[in-house]
Amino acid sequence: MHLNYLTETCLLEKLGFLTLVIDEQQNIISFSSNWHSLLVNNNLSKRNVRDLVDKAYIDKLTALITNINKAQAPLLLKLTHKEEVWVECRIQQLDDNGKKTFLLVCNDVTHKQIRSRKRSNIIKLFKQASAELSIGYWQYNVLSGNLFWSDEVYKIHHVTKDDYRPTLQTAIDFYHHEDATVIKEQIIKAISLSKGWQQLQLRILTPENELKTIVSSAEVSINEYGEVSEIIGFVHDVSKQEKSRLELDFMATAMIETSVGMAIADPKRTILWVNHAFEKMTGYALDEIKHKALGPILQGPETCSNTINSLRDHLNAGKSVKTRILNYHANGTPYWNELTISPIYRDDQLAYFFAVQNDVTAEVLANQKLAKLNNSLEKEVAERTIELTRLNKHLALAASRDPLTGCMNRRNLKEEYINALAELKHKQNICLILIDIDFFKKINDQFGHLAGDKVLETVASQLSKTISLPNRLFRFGGEEFLIIVSNKCYSQLCDLLTKLKYQISQLKIEYDGKLIPVTISLGATYHDGRKSLDTTIKIADKNLYQAKENGRNQFVISQLKENDVCS
Repeated sequence: MHLNYLTETCLLEKLGFLTLVIDEQQNIISFSSNWHSLLVNNNLSKRNVRDLVDKAYIDKLTALITNINKAQAPLLLKLTHKEEVWVECRIQQLDDNGKKTFLLVCNDVTHKQIRSRKRSNIIKLFKQASAELSIGYWQYNVLSGNLFWSDEVYKIHHVTKDDYRPTLQTAIDFYHHEDATVIKEQIIKAISLSKGWQQLQLRILTPENELKTIVSSAEVSINEYGEVSEIIGFVHDVSKQEKSRLELDFMATAMIETSVGMAIADPKRTILWVNHAFEKMTGYALDEIKHKALGPILQGPETCSNTINSLRDHLNAGKSVKTRILNYHANGTPYWNELTISPIYRDDQLAYFFAVQNDVTAEVLANQKLAKLNNSLEKEVAERTIELTRLNKHLALAASRDPLTGCMNRRNLKEEYINALAELKHKQNICLILIDIDFFKKINDQFGHLAGDKVLETVASQLSKTISLPNRLFRFGGEEFLIIVSNKCYSQLCDLLTKLKYQISQLKIEYDGKLIPVTISLGATYHDGRKSLDTTIKIADKNLYQAKENGRNQFVISQLKENDVCS
C-alpha cells in the first residue's frame, strides 16, 4: 500500500472516523484501532464485512461497492452487535499493486439514529393520535424558532392557515393570562433541563373570546451535541369531549395520587385495591390486606358497635353509607375516619364496593375539646348566673330597703300598695297608718344624731315585730313610718294602734348611759281602692297632724262609712 494512503487513514482515525480496508470479496484486510471501542469483544481480524453488517443492509453495501464509480450519498448501515450500533459509510477504491481494494470510512451515528427514530416515532404517534383522536400536534424548532401546527391545532384555536401563521410568542398569547406564565415556564424548563411535560391542563382564549380547556403534553428531541433541538407536543381539546380515555386516565391518576384514602372491595367486602393515601392513613400495604375484610383489621376496642352494625346493615342491603368511625392504625394508634362507601352495580348485579375515607382526627378532637370547653363554660355561666341572680336579688332588696332601719323605702310603696289592693276580697279594705316619733328633733339635739339613729332602728324593729309583715312597713320620711294593714274593722284597728303606741312607749332605749323616752303619734285611714294612694296618704297625714295637735302619744282614725265592714 502507498505511504499517502497510510497517512490518510491515520489522520482519519485521529479525527474520530472508523476505517476498514476490504478486498473484492469484502474480506477485511486492515482496520483502525478505534473499532475496538465501538464493537467491544468483537475481533475484526480474518473476518468478512458481511459478518459485521445486519442482513437487511448487506445488499446495500454490495451495491455501493459495485457502483463505486458513481456519485453516491453516504450509506447508513446497521451492524450486528448485542447492542444497537449504526454507522454512516463512504467508500473509495485503492490501488494496491493491481489488486482491487476498498477503503470504507465510517462515522458512528448510533445516538443520532436512535434519536431520529424516537423523534420519528413520536411524530408518527402524534400524527396517528391527531387523525384518530382529534388531538393536535405541534413542533417547535429551538434553533430556527419555527413553529409548526397540525390542522387540529388550528381547529382548536379557531384560526386557519390562511389568516394565521404561528410563532412561539403569538401561540402563547392565546393562553389565559394565568396559564401563559405556566406554559412559558414549561418551555424554558424543557430547553434547559431536556425534559418535557405531561397532561398539563391549560386554558386558551379563541379570537371569539371563547374559553377552552386543553390538555398539553410534550417531549424533547436531543441532537448529537446533547442539546434540545426540538420540542414536539400535542394538545387535546377537552372542553366538550366525551367521557373517554383521557378522563379515565385522569381519574385513575387521581385515585392513586390523591391524599384521600380510597379502596375497592368485591361483593364479599374483601379488598381488591387501595391507593397510597389509604396505605399511609392505615399503615397497611395492599399486599398485607388484599383479599381480606377490612373491618376486623381496622376496628378496635373503642370502635362504636352501633356504627359497625349500621355499616354492616347498609352494605348487606347494597346501599351507600356515610359515617364517622374510630379506626386503628397498624401501629395501634386510634384515628377518626370519615368514611363513604358506595356500591357499584353492573347489569343490575353488585360488582364492587368503592370506599373513600378522610382522616378527620384533628377535627373530631378539636370538636371534643370545644364541647368539653363549652360544657365547662356553660357550667361556669350557670354558676355565675345563679350567683348574679342572688346578688341581683340582694341588690334589689338593698335598693328597696332603708339601710338604717331595714324597713322598705318609699320606692316600693306603690308596688306593695297595689299588691295589698289585689289581695282584697269583696267588701274588704286596707288601712294606711302614718307614724311619727314624738319630739325626734329634740332627741337629736339632746342626745346626738347617733342616739337618734338608735331610736329609729329600735322603733322600726318593734313596729316590724308587731305587724308581722315586714314588707308592709316603710320608712316614709326622717322620723316617719307608714304601715299598710289589711281587713281591719274600726275596733280592730283601734286595738292595733293602741298596741303599737303602748309598745313603743315601753321601750327602754339607752344611749351613752342615758335612758331615752320615746312615744309616737299615729294617723290612720281606710282605703278600698276608690281613692288614689296620694289622696289616702294625705288623709292619714292630716289625722297624724291632728294627733300631734291633740298632745302627741295618741292616734286619730278616719271613721268607716256605714257600709264598710270587717270580715
